[in-house]
Amino acid sequence: MCDEKIKEMQELEAELAWLIGPEMSREQKKGALENSFWRARNAGYCDYMAGQRMAGVDDGQVQQHDLDCKYKYEVERLLDLLEEQKNEEFAVVWEEASALVEKDSTAAFHAFLALCEEGYHRAAHSVAWCYRFGKGVEQNNEKAEEYYRLAISRNYDNSYYGLYYFLLEQGREEEALKLAKDGVLCRSCAAYSLLSGACMEGKVYGGNELVSAYLAARAFEINENDSFQLGYCYFCGVFFPTVYPYAKYCFEKSGYPKEELLEIGMELPEFWDDVEPLKPSYPPFKISYVDCDRVADPAAQFQEAQELFYGENPDVERGKELLTASVSGGYAPAMYRMFLKDMPDYEKWLRLGADGYGELRCIETLAALYTDCANFKIGDPCLNIAVHFWNLRKKLHAHIPVDELVIDSYNEFNTKFAAMLEHSADEPSEDGNAVLLRADGSYERITVDFDTLEGLYAPIDCDRINIISTRALRDVSDRLGFTVVMYCDERGMQKNLPENETAAMLSGYDVIFGDVVICGFDKDYRPLCRDEIDDVCLLFKKE
Repeated sequence: MCDEKIKEMQELEAELAWLIGPEMSREQKKGALENSFWRARNAGYCDYMAGQRMAGVDDGQVQQHDLDCKYKYEVERLLDLLEEQKNEEFAVVWEEASALVEKDSTAAFHAFLALCEEGYHRAAHSVAWCYRFGKGVEQNNEKAEEYYRLAISRNYDNSYYGLYYFLLEQGREEEALKLAKDGVLCRSCAAYSLLSGACMEGKVYGGNELVSAYLAARAFEINENDSFQLGYCYFCGVFFPTVYPYAKYCFEKSGYPKEELLEIGMELPEFWDDVEPLKPSYPPFKISYVDCDRVADPAAQFQEAQELFYGENPDVERGKELLTASVSGGYAPAMYRMFLKDMPDYEKWLRLGADGYGELRCIETLAALYTDCANFKIGDPCLNIAVHFWNLRKKLHAHIPVDELVIDSYNEFNTKFAAMLEHSADEPSEDGNAVLLRADGSYERITVDFDTLEGLYAPIDCDRINIISTRALRDVSDRLGFTVVMYCDERGMQKNLPENETAAMLSGYDVIFGDVVICGFDKDYRPLCRDEIDDVCLLFKKE
């Protein structure tokens, strides 16, 4: 235990001197603290003591309860520290016992048993292992199961794995599955992983890929060190798309380097060593554990839709219904099909498949679509989005060849983007990137800060920006290929700002208050270039 925690423990013991004393053993301290914890947290007891106080009783029991309530968080923290200290001491002895297994298995067994009798959860698991395989003691299945269950009762999560596979070895599959389901109710990440694997094998929940991925993700969310099952989902494309950086991150966090993956039969791609591991990112699941028995399988819906589209007995309308249901369930490959079928809101689904799940075809499709719309000028919103998706592809799928359907867009992007960067490096920026139109009709070029993905930062001192498309600037907008707009304060009237007649005339609004900034707009904001600012300023020059 580190010095900071030891100091904290000493300070808490001094603060709780009314409850524990230095002459007490650790177990005696824990007993006194647990009694205080119970008295402060038990609703029925607290109600009884409140009734006593209302009745005018102020005896030692009432006073004791007041102290229990006042220091309940300190009591809980000290209990945690004492348990941590005990387990650290036990862990040292356990490591020494483990080193004896190969040299003197009998001595190792008795060391594990002694630790178990002192209450160490991991030692109970080790005793179960010894009985299961006859290490240092005669093999005994009943004893093995007894100690596995003891370890589980002491919250040693790995014992779910031990007992689960032990029960399978005994041909007791139903009991093994019940163990995993009971463990999920106790938030055991091992139990979540076990159920996920059983679901993949079709033993529970009908082999529903959504359920399997959900259970694997829950294990990862509880403890990243138990994320092998989620890595397998990303590696094999079980509900989630195949994303090797996510899979590698999960495997490594679970303690499975390349050598061990090969040992268990995983067929890794040749470029595995070059894959940069990334922590998985996925949208929230729309199900909970209670839904696992009845939730639809989006992967199965997608396969059925494909049959209806391309099978011997096509039914396009029913296929589209199933495809929509599949994407609503979060199945990323179906999101790409929404685009191929020109279904409503296909761009929304492509974006979810790309940004939410990292699905390769969704990423490539969006990158190509926005590349085809880009004008390759700095600040062009379509270009900004294309850059985002090509970069996302590089981050998640760098070693997968670009699909032939989008290779032309990919090559065009690389060529034109490089040329644009080379050209723009020589352009001065002193001329500004927007126009400030004052309420008195005067104007000037100004420079404002742009966030090329999220839009324009407030360029004037206002509470809230209102975006107004300008009618009089339509010719300029048509020539530039995007809409020219004004940014003004929505609360100008309440703030008693002067009327801006020129801005109102340009916009077609009856009245606009205060100064405005004129810039460009097309889904995302982009600054005006020098030549574009000249076109805008010509509108304000007096004859």
